[in-house]
Amino acid sequence: MSALLVLFSSCTGNDDEGSNGDGTVLLRKIIESSPDGDYVTNLSYDGTKIRKMSSDDGTVEFTYTGDNITKATWKEGTVIIEEDIYTYGSDGKLATYVILDREAQIGTKEVFTHNSDNTVTVQNFSGDLVSQTVDAGTHTMTFANGEVSQIVFPTGTTMFAYDNKNNPFKNVTGYGKVSFVDGFSTGILHNVLMETDSDGENTVYTYTYNSNGYPTKSVEEWDGEVYTTNYVYN
Repeated sequence: MSALLVLFSSCTGNDDEGSNGDGTVLLRKIIESSPDGDYVTNLSYDGTKIRKMSSDDGTVEFTYTGDNITKATWKEGTVIIEEDIYTYGSDGKLATYVILDREAQIGTKEVFTHNSDNTVTVQNFSGDLVSQTVDAGTHTMTFANGEVSQIVFPTGTTMFAYDNKNNPFKNVTGYGKVSFVDGFSTGILHNVLMETDSDGENTVYTYTYNSNGYPTKSVEEWDGEVYTTNYVYN
């Protein structure tokens, strides 16, 4: 899910409307272009709750408990290849994130501790599909203005800079609580402009926006390669 969250001019004829009928802007299609070709993902909702992301490679189906996303089920046809499970604490914040990779028969787990200084400590564990208890290290996320500003790993630090526009998933119920799993940030309210690693490696994103301030196109430049993503709303 987080990889898809990072995501034509010719395909956005009604993107200025960009709503589901009640004025809420929702993303309906992602078109990712790379040197290998185009990759199209369609999104469907129940109100503002995302229910499915579909592509030629398969689907991701989302389960909610109340307004919280509690499971993402990845399928190829009818075969479940992966389950991502989210749990929440009594404060409503994300407590754990578990990936069960049924193809590889492995499991990983992140345990989140939300600190009083706007940081989140994330303990990582690995294991199998039943339990994940092998210590796999810890990283710390710092939040500023509602976004992840940096992640400190044992091997280095990644810094994030954002625009002041709207993230394509901004209005999806529960999205903001899970958009920073797997040691990455795709933005909560806004869009990532630059990722800077402590080894000096940068990833730069540029955007084209519609009149409502939502991206219709993003261009990612990394390691000499250019990747383009187009966003369609309705």
